[in-house]
Amino acid sequence: MSSASSEQESEPASSTSAPPSEGAPNPPKVVIAKEPLTEFIVGDRIVRDMLPTRPIPRCLNPNFVECDVKQLPVVWFGAPYEEDKVIPFAIANGFGVKRSQGDMYSASLTLVNLIEQFYKRFGIYLRMQEVWGLKDNLVFAFYSNRDMRKLTKRQLRVVLRTIEAMGFDDEDVLWWLDRDEEEWTVRNMLPARPIPHCLNPHYVECDVKQLPIVWFGAPYEEDKVISFAIANGFGDKGDPNDELYAASLTWVNLVKQFYRRFGIYLRIEEVWGLKDNLGLAFYSNRDMLKITKRQRLLVQSTYRAMGYEDEDMQWWLSRDEEL
Repeated sequence: MSSASSEQESEPASSTSAPPSEGAPNPPKVVIAKEPLTEFIVGDRIVRDMLPTRPIPRCLNPNFVECDVKQLPVVWFGAPYEEDKVIPFAIANGFGVKRSQGDMYSASLTLVNLIEQFYKRFGIYLRMQEVWGLKDNLVFAFYSNRDMRKLTKRQLRVVLRTIEAMGFDDEDVLWWLDRDEEEWTVRNMLPARPIPHCLNPHYVECDVKQLPIVWFGAPYEEDKVISFAIANGFGDKGDPNDELYAASLTWVNLVKQFYRRFGIYLRIEEVWGLKDNLGLAFYSNRDMLKITKRQRLLVQSTYRAMGYEDEDMQWWLSRDEEL
């Protein structure tokens, strides 16, 4: 087979597979009413909990969503990589590459050649992808949801024939969330108030440690926080003879005394959404199951006494949560 005659060349197949008939007329086009772009939450769960699955959820399918495909989290259609399925297929279809010495095929070189030649012949870029849901393996991916609008019927048929010829079972071939997309998904939900249900342990059946850490607080403003601390008896001069309070020592004393008196551990946290600042955090979503009503009211009266407005107080994703 040559790339010049790629439109006429046969599609990948096993020795037992028969090519589908192409004589039937094309059915009339169906006009799809697209839905608006969503926040990618289903049943109060984030995208990662929707996948792997098949078929692809409608909210991730650009054929059903009114959006730029780049607005969608990347999900991949493929199966867990199995060398004993992929490499024999490559060799049987003329993509094998032998080692420099001997008659044995090189698995790594054969895989590289398969990817290169498959793209040249069919316009499909095979990939090895890290995804959520496979701890110790990669997915052998055929395309992503961001490719779906430009894939032709012939290319989709090539993919299905290739999957069959490689020996993958239908239940192996699913839609998987790209490893880089967990952080992207949660980050685009925040900052926000109230906290999204999918991050609130009161609404999610889970160990709180399974949830990404998000903090309730506001951008840190030293003049507000330190003035509040001094006014409430938490100021620390360091040297009693000094006239001025030391901001750093006052902050440390505020944190210590606030925890002793009220059981709330104030923090200064790096969060997503504040490029050149830190967040003054009162508590995280992982604390919500043990925070009392009295403590919540105390937090509200404290940030108001500091001079923060209610709209300043948001839920922010911890910088440590770039998963």
